[in-house]
Amino acid sequence: MPSPPWLYIPPILSARTKHSAPSWNLTQPNGDSSSLSPPEKPSVTWASHPVHCIKKFLEHCVLPGWTGWFTQKKKSWHCLINCSNNKLWRSNHPVAEITIHNPQISWSDLLIRHVRAEDLPALEWDGEYTHFRRLYSEAFRRAQMGLSVLWVAEFTGHGIIGQVFVQLKCDRPELCNGVDRAYLYAFRVKEEFRSQGLGARLLATVEDDLRHRGFHFLTLNVARVNERALSFYQRHGFHIVAPEPGRWSYLDHEGRVVEVHEPAWRMEKRLY
Repeated sequence: MPSPPWLYIPPILSARTKHSAPSWNLTQPNGDSSSLSPPEKPSVTWASHPVHCIKKFLEHCVLPGWTGWFTQKKKSWHCLINCSNNKLWRSNHPVAEITIHNPQISWSDLLIRHVRAEDLPALEWDGEYTHFRRLYSEAFRRAQMGLSVLWVAEFTGHGIIGQVFVQLKCDRPELCNGVDRAYLYAFRVKEEFRSQGLGARLLATVEDDLRHRGFHFLTLNVARVNERALSFYQRHGFHIVAPEPGRWSYLDHEGRVVEVHEPAWRMEKRLY
């Protein structure tokens, strides 16, 4: 699907009054507009498909006919969608600001490449994965030794938006043996860029590279509760081969031992 044109042209935000309460009009360059009067500013997050329905619900409200949704993460609020004129109405206080972000990925502006030393801080994703700092440093050291391959997806103007690591050799030969079996882990795409095919591109890059290296099998562990990831891997040819207890530990960035218990499924795919 082509990117909506308004993602690249700033919208016009103007104030007006409705029933003595201030509200806002958001007019897009293509002529579409919406009227909003929410208690707090929303953010606009673009999705990959339009929705045609009238709904009243919490947390997410979808603008029908637009490839997007409004979300407010910290507090719940009600909204009513009017499909006939693509307007979103909410009461109480005015919107202070509307931010349009996470445009659809332009593949010509995306580069999938190996991790470099200067990328390590960015792999912490603005603090979300700071606790893995030592793990990432060790993974990079192993990559320099030829024991691992670390990939990132870099999007012009946004930096690193995805990553996937591959161990070629480890102390569990059923996962990776350095000969014909490799192990995939730390596979992530930033939330605002999901559902656009980036995960599939990263996975295809990994698989092509492993075939070139002569590997026949790719394995991974996926948390049993992560149904979305499980479905993704099954769609791409992986199947469950064994349960995994999911018990392991690591040193965080402050040197503390962190114990992890995340029951998982071991999955496998034959590359050729």
